[in-house]
Amino acid sequence: MAGKSNFHENLPILDGKNWDTWVKQMKVIFIVQEADEQVNTALDPLPANTTYTTRNLTYSYGEILLLKVQNPWQRTTFREAQKKDNKALFLIHQRVDSKVFEKIADATTSKDAWEILQKSYGGDAKVKKVKLQALKRQFELLEMKNDEAVAEYFTRVETLTNQMKNCGSTLSEEEMVEKVLRTLTHKFDHIVVTIEQTKDLSEIKMEDLQSTVEAHELKHGERNHGKEDEQALFVKFKKYQDEKKKWQNKKGSKKWKESVEDKPESSKKEGGQKTKKDKSTIQCYNCNKYGHYASECKDPKKKKSQDTGEEANVAQDGSTSEDDVSFMVTIFL
Repeated sequence: MAGKSNFHENLPILDGKNWDTWVKQMKVIFIVQEADEQVNTALDPLPANTTYTTRNLTYSYGEILLLKVQNPWQRTTFREAQKKDNKALFLIHQRVDSKVFEKIADATTSKDAWEILQKSYGGDAKVKKVKLQALKRQFELLEMKNDEAVAEYFTRVETLTNQMKNCGSTLSEEEMVEKVLRTLTHKFDHIVVTIEQTKDLSEIKMEDLQSTVEAHELKHGERNHGKEDEQALFVKFKKYQDEKKKWQNKKGSKKWKESVEDKPESSKKEGGQKTKKDKSTIQCYNCNKYGHYASECKDPKKKKSQDTGEEANVAQDGSTSEDDVSFMVTIFL
């Protein structure tokens, strides 16, 4: 009982948009339930006089006697067909939503209900032809995306081709294989060339092609894993250098220096009064006297020697290099 309950729960539901998938699944279900003939064959009522058959009996003296003999086999056959038809109609009722059910509520046989659904959602020949043209256009423009997995792309191709076949397309598996090979991304170019040169495309199955391409995708991903880590590390290091350079530029600006030098004089105590910093121990780098900063010096500014500047630059470059190395070590750790 539990198995039958699970079976009915897993059956597809027709909502008006999934006819192509639903009809394929229901046909298999009818076969399993031995009710597929009733869906396609009208069930005629059994006439009252068909329960008997007439036999002609001829005696030796030539007299012919007509007898009516009961035929129980015919009634049994009709009842079995009627039972299967009721089962098929029950399955249809159970596998449609409330809106779709309103269309078949008055159908008395499974064949009547099935024909109503076909006309409502299957579409006629003209509608299928128009739909097929649109699907062919989609098939022509279909290509694999750069970030798309192989399995996802094969699913898209097979879904679209199934829709085309439901509209009357005679697309062969060889055409599907050729389409996939034409539209794979560039990283599969060499495997595509190998397949085209060594294999007969008419003998390749879609599932075999998918397995081959997926194996290549896995190997390609393993080889590029280290490269991706290196690229991520480079991006982090580049960001670190940009932020450091921005900070150094800000530090070297005149406004920043003035704000730092003016800060001691503009600081305030808790009572709100200004305090002056003791500069008696401050030596000016311009005149070598005590009591003021170089920026406050009134003597003519001295020119720095080229050697001094070069030494400073070398020292600065050395510190930058050490900082960068420390940053790289931190990332690796």
